[in-house]
Amino acid sequence: MGIWCRHKERKMNKQLLEESLNEIVKRIVEYAHPEKIILIDVTPDIDLLVIKSGADTLHLTQELDMKMVGVGHSVNINVVTPSLCDSSKD
Repeated sequence: MGIWCRHKERKMNKQLLEESLNEIVKRIVEYAHPEKIILIDVTPDIDLLVIKSGADTLHLTQELDMKMVGVGHSVNINVVTPSLCDSSKD
């Protein structure tokens, strides 16, 4: 069984998806050294929330977007600071 990808109208092989996610996480960690990476969704795009202290969130989001070139999937990254996550709990 694979994960149905409506966007590309084909089934994505689970192993291929795992390899892509590993590469995406590797690139994010090497560049940004975040506290946390949260996988939000996988269909049709890969949506991630990256939590990074002291980050210029807009700039880092743009930089990470450029680092995703060639991963074989459309990746949406949103960078937030831990304080933003903490304030959303209220």
